[in-house]
Amino acid sequence: MDINPPYPPQGRSAAGRPKVCRSCQDRMPAVCDGCGQKTPSYCIRCRPNRDRPTVDSGANLDDAIGRMMRTQPLPGFAGITGWTAGRAAVHLPGHTPAAILAALRRLTARGDAVLIGDNPERYRPN
Repeated sequence: MDINPPYPPQGRSAAGRPKVCRSCQDRMPAVCDGCGQKTPSYCIRCRPNRDRPTVDSGANLDDAIGRMMRTQPLPGFAGITGWTAGRAAVHLPGHTPAAILAALRRLTARGDAVLIGDNPERYRPN
């Protein structure tokens, strides 16, 4: 007899208790049949609907960054003044710094932003 089976039985958690939804208490499989990942704490009907930031297309991201640069004061810390991709990402959740940096470069090419330093790349509104 195997004392430590490699996986919990279907419909049971690793501790041996049946896996149930935290909200409606319906039984759920401990592991997804399709992908093999552990199931979440809530079933699909009860999963909380959280307000998540929406990811815009590149054009909308350019507009959002331009608006943010005009409305927020120019940041400065440790002798580095200007908007970096990481500093802009704090104000624009849901976007990666790489996407923000690409949008800042597009704004510079368009003439809406000015590159004021290159290590790290930092920008200011035009």
